[in-house]
Amino acid sequence: MFRHGMNSGWWCGPGSFFPGPLGTVVSILFLGLLIYLLVKIVQSIFSSNQKGIGEKNDNALEVLKQRYARGEIDQQEFKKIQGDILE
Repeated sequence: MFRHGMNSGWWCGPGSFFPGPLGTVVSILFLGLLIYLLVKIVQSIFSSNQKGIGEKNDNALEVLKQRYARGEIDQQEFKKIQGDILE
């Protein structure tokens, strides 16, 4: 019924990738690491997108301030564009 020995397969446990008595534990840790890395990658993608939006607004305001300082636009136009950027 049960075969005993290292080659019988019962040491590994169901669904394990690594052989040996701790194969199931190592497999669970390995899969947990993969899931953790996947979550971190997804978080970094979404957090970088949110930072990019704020940086674009900051960059646009800097360009606007530079144009105002050079005299390319007047105060009324500066305030109008500033309101559009901050909305």
